[in-house]
Amino acid sequence: MSAASCFTYDVVKILRKQREPLESVEVICTGKQENEPPNRFTHLHLHYTLKGDIKHENVKKADRLSEDKYCSVINTHKGSVEITSDFEIIE
Repeated sequence: MSAASCFTYDVVKILRKQREPLESVEVICTGKQENEPPNRFTHLHLHYTLKGDIKHENVKKADRLSEDKYCSVINTHKGSVEITSDFEIIE
């Protein structure tokens, strides 16, 4: 949940700076965990549905910036948890 929140915050902030007409964002976060306690996460996937007349390239750039540079939660877990994301835009 914290990875999804952090990532979403960054993406929205970046899209607003790009003056993209973002109407809403929905995030579905799924993951895989080890079977033994402490049930460490091994994989997280974040799927975003963005609503608005938004340029695909700008969302892709915001996604990349958040994952590589700004999201402290994702960057804390890099190397120990596989983190993937994708998105779709609906108008």
